[in-house]
Amino acid sequence: MSIPRLLSSALVLWCAVGLDARPGAAQPPASHAGPPLVAASVPGAIHGLVLAQDGRPLDGAVVSALGGAPAFAVTGADGRFSLADLPPGPYLLRVHLKGFLPARPTLVEVRPAGRSESTFRLHRAGTAAEPRLAAAGVAGVADAPGDEARADGRDESETAWRLRRLKRSVLKDSGPSMLEAAGGSAFTEPFEILGRAVEQSARAATAFFTDLALEGEVNLVTTGAFHTPGQIFGNDRMRRVAFFSVGSEVGAHGDWSVRAALNQSDLSAWSLAGSYYVAKPTRTYEVGLSYAAHRYEGGNPAALAALADGTRNVGSVFGFAEVRLARALQVGYGARYAHYDYLGQASLFSPRVSVTVSPTPNTRVRAAASRQQRAPGAEEFQTPTSAYWLPPQRTFSPLSTAGFRIEDVQQYEVALERLFNGVTVGVRAFHEFVDDQAVTVFGLHTSDAARADVGHYLVGTVGDVAVRGFGVTVSHQLAPNLRGAVDYSTAAADWTRTAPRTDLAVMAAWLPSALREDGERRHDVTTSLETEIARSATRLFVLYKFNNAFVRRAADELDPGFAYRFDVQVHQGLPFLNFRRSEWEMLVAVRNMFYETMEGSSYDELMVLRPPKRVVGGITVKF
Repeated sequence: MSIPRLLSSALVLWCAVGLDARPGAAQPPASHAGPPLVAASVPGAIHGLVLAQDGRPLDGAVVSALGGAPAFAVTGADGRFSLADLPPGPYLLRVHLKGFLPARPTLVEVRPAGRSESTFRLHRAGTAAEPRLAAAGVAGVADAPGDEARADGRDESETAWRLRRLKRSVLKDSGPSMLEAAGGSAFTEPFEILGRAVEQSARAATAFFTDLALEGEVNLVTTGAFHTPGQIFGNDRMRRVAFFSVGSEVGAHGDWSVRAALNQSDLSAWSLAGSYYVAKPTRTYEVGLSYAAHRYEGGNPAALAALADGTRNVGSVFGFAEVRLARALQVGYGARYAHYDYLGQASLFSPRVSVTVSPTPNTRVRAAASRQQRAPGAEEFQTPTSAYWLPPQRTFSPLSTAGFRIEDVQQYEVALERLFNGVTVGVRAFHEFVDDQAVTVFGLHTSDAARADVGHYLVGTVGDVAVRGFGVTVSHQLAPNLRGAVDYSTAAADWTRTAPRTDLAVMAAWLPSALREDGERRHDVTTSLETEIARSATRLFVLYKFNNAFVRRAADELDPGFAYRFDVQVHQGLPFLNFRRSEWEMLVAVRNMFYETMEGSSYDELMVLRPPKRVVGGITVKF
């Protein structure tokens, strides 16, 4: 044994003896080691306080502890929480609250019959994109409108993030969301082990990655699409996808994040996006850019004919800001510029502006206006924000010889939100003008499309439409670990058939229910439910959307009809993978919603014929 190792062993032995020594008392013999073991089995507790950035206590924050036994608690009006009856040992504490960024995980040691204290400070969440109004859609209605210190009113809960993608109005967060991940570094523990093996050189590398406060997520998942259950295991379109995101603070100035996704198959695709976000007491803003590329090497003639050189490339830049002009008044503005190399009009510009007034602590009024130019197939190039919102990765081609046409959407909305004894109620009125409303068709069995019923679709246009309507949203925290929301909206639509004759001819023969008449009235109900079972580290999210104006699948059905869309996700934590600064989850998700983000017309999802069901499964790691 070397001299340094001998000295280290002697020092550890000295500390172990010295810490248990009591002046004037003899040490018990080694054979009497029973009492410490009994004491170690006595449960301990964790108590603490959750504060906002300005020091005020936060009510309703969820505190979870992962260790010898999973536990969770909810803070009271004074911001305090208590986790009792915890087996002694290390615990990883996390704090979540709607509208705030998740707190950096903290490692707490629970001692037998002891009481550990922890204090967390949460920072406001969201992007500098247009402020969200819960009443404008199902999205995030659980937010208390009286949160005046918030710059953008964004709800960062799992439920609200999903519901924001169900486009119901212009008052939504359509800008790229900021990185939502746990703190710490996944490199810390492996480098500590390496450091013990190779001494000084590895210790230097350990210090570098330990001091760099990176937050991120790594996912290895498999995704595919099917129409019938029998296609799940026989589907040759299952793909393995790697998703990676990383971000960090830039001192006290702001936060940066980068995310990327990659897959390799007959349709190889990759995407990369980065953003920089700054939040100040009177203003917030975010800027960023993204790039995505697809290359098709399959054998579908329709897909090959639509790709000039077998590839498609899309790039975009954006900037959004939110400025508080007074205590109860704030203004948001921003725009996105995108370039699609497969379009005749390759450059698209989408601006928006909003005004928010909070006359009382529990009331919020917002008005917003936006214009969005959407390219056919734009969903294929969306940069994912997490493993379960991966790009669809399908090929597409024009419905007829008329080629692709850009959908141009102008939206205006006024909405009111009010909090009543824990129940948030919102009402809204909206007006929408759409030029060249898009139609998406799966399973059109022509000679070109029959080979790719699931992995290929056709895109056309049905004409222009003007939509006027109103909606009501109710959201409630049914229990500490159960959240639910219900949204109902109704609207009247006036259609004008300005589409190319070739598109209209194809739809008249194969899809007559897409050719709408003047004076159409539609009704929509969207519900969501999310629950968390702390004992088993299981989270369940269920969303259903019902509407009476979906396009019909049969050629002899002349009128639109009732149909539904769903999204079901199960997240199972893997606490037995005991990594000190990372969280492991198993994910299984099934959905038949076509659009990943609802940033365009409210008719986009309704005009999708027979979208295949999509399944995603794999492992996600947050560090």
